Amino acid sequence: MRLRTSRFSSVLLLISLSGALSSESQSADNNPSAEYTVNVDGTVSTEPSTQEDNSSCGLYLAESAIPNSGLGMFTAKPISHNERIFYGEIVCNIEDFEENMRLRRQFLSRSNNKGTPSWLLDSYYWSPSNALAEFEAEEVSSVIPGLGMLANSHPGLVNAIQRPPQRVADLHRTKDPGTGASTHFHDVHFVADGDIEAGAELFVEYGDTWFRDRRKYIGDIPLSRHWKHANEVLKKYYEIMDSDYQSKIGREMYELLQFAVKLEPRMKNALPDDVRDVPKALDEGAAKTLLPGRVKTKEWLEENGMCLDNIRPGMSTIRQAGRGAFATRRLAKGSVIAPLPVVQLRRYQMEVYELRAVAKSDNDDEEEEDQVFRIGSQLLLNYCFGHPQSSLLLYPYSPAVNYLNHNQTLKNAELRWSNHANHRKDWLDRSPADLDVEKYAGLIMEIVATRDIEAGEEVFLDYGDEWEKAWQTYVSEWQPPAESYISAADRNARNEPLLLDSEMEKDPSYENVLLGCFVELPFDDAGEEGATTAITWAPSTEEVFDVNDLHECFVVKKHNNDLYDVVIKEENQTWRVKNIRREAIQYFDVMYTSDMFLRSAFRHEMALPDSMVPEAWRDIFIRK
Repeated sequence: MRLRTSRFSSVLLLISLSGALSSESQSADNNPSAEYTVNVDGTVSTEPSTQEDNSSCGLYLAESAIPNSGLGMFTAKPISHNERIFYGEIVCNIEDFEENMRLRRQFLSRSNNKGTPSWLLDSYYWSPSNALAEFEAEEVSSVIPGLGMLANSHPGLVNAIQRPPQRVADLHRTKDPGTGASTHFHDVHFVADGDIEAGAELFVEYGDTWFRDRRKYIGDIPLSRHWKHANEVLKKYYEIMDSDYQSKIGREMYELLQFAVKLEPRMKNALPDDVRDVPKALDEGAAKTLLPGRVKTKEWLEENGMCLDNIRPGMSTIRQAGRGAFATRRLAKGSVIAPLPVVQLRRYQMEVYELRAVAKSDNDDEEEEDQVFRIGSQLLLNYCFGHPQSSLLLYPYSPAVNYLNHNQTLKNAELRWSNHANHRKDWLDRSPADLDVEKYAGLIMEIVATRDIEAGEEVFLDYGDEWEKAWQTYVSEWQPPAESYISAADRNARNEPLLLDSEMEKDPSYENVLLGCFVELPFDDAGEEGATTAITWAPSTEEVFDVNDLHECFVVKKHNNDLYDVVIKEENQTWRVKNIRREAIQYFDVMYTSDMFLRSAFRHEMALPDSMVPEAWRDIFIRK
């Protein structure tokens, strides 16, 4: 084919713009937590509008518009920019999972990973910095149900941005037996990134690294930069062709462009296959054009979707329970309160171990050796369903379902298996060991109303006789610790003037807390390694702080009760930050001291009814 020189040069420009000649490794990775922020006062106080009409479902679980992606989340109502998408969720933090599995192998005298099943939650974790949990342990994995696990991600169509949780100690370890049995992290939520139209699928930000790491399984998914470049290339192409894109020369130029971008498959996949789709892609963006089913009608959602907003979180009516789940509208007997997709796990994955130095029994008393001890279970165990005859555990991750409490007397809901097409019913005939090979979650249960439930009424499940007996025994034997204790959450709630670092060191009541400061450090302007760089704190121009700017800090000077100088040690650099305001400084629990690390805290899974447990899953023999 023949091209005029000016147009041929333009094609080279297009190819350059497309990034087809750049390597995958040269692109800068998007930081998935770059936009995640926290209120300047350390809390998240916004609540969904009280004027919202709850008569009809506003949030659905249905087949995702992304091919082969399973189920996705859709809004049935329009959502304005920065508006909350749904009520807040819990964060359940998992401590040192890889290290615990390594110690378990040592405990069992196993030297390798052979036969170890995949850890499915690895695909659902959020960075602990997003959950303000990075100081909890050496390695923290933050599990956020609801949108954090159910919503899919599309690098070119992200419309839901995560906001971090409140850290609230509802119970106190010196007064309440239930302390440590539930998470302190509440109200993590998502807000709309731009206006979202009714019927649209909700997409959260996984980060480009998530897609790169899974390239072997999901292929060359365009990353955020590819969608941006695609829009730039299409705009330039349209300008060059002067709207003459459907002519022979226009088609030939587009074919040449497509041929060139084969060098970078992700870029090729971000462009329309047919030149006739170029005007539409210019109008709405390439990402929207290439995903035509992302917006559903209300009728389609009602017919094909499962309602997700029948319950909301709130303070439970049960003492020691903390928070609970309440009906948002009247629910008739026999109706589905919530679909319950679950992640299949194994019991031993909840085990927590510790390496201790102990004296050798056959040698001099001064000689020691390291031994592994099992010291407890992950907090996540309390949020799982299980059966004593099965090694399987099922973790539910629908919105608000982790707030459902136990009450055998007032129970008004029960579990059953779903008949939905996406429920892998055939998995009920496979053993736990056989299910270990699965790389995704495929089981779906339902919570069903056992009687009419009025709007605003708390919804209760029966966790089972074994759970009830274990809890009653635990409460009867519980003894409060002798030492006094003030958590970081309690200190933040007091909002008292801060002590100097030297003063904190002398006061034993501060041994379990540290300070974190929200400061944007100018690393490019840092001094030589080991030197101290002085900067003046700049107040945020937004109403929120960026969680990526959180650093451990030490107060070295007080100007008044609202203004301080602090020292931050980060990446072999020392920073002295002047005039930082009190609201940019928060208390955090020192590693392994918060309530989730109380090894005596109550741990027990919720009961999966005996009628729901197939014979194939019963791999634990119980001697009667």
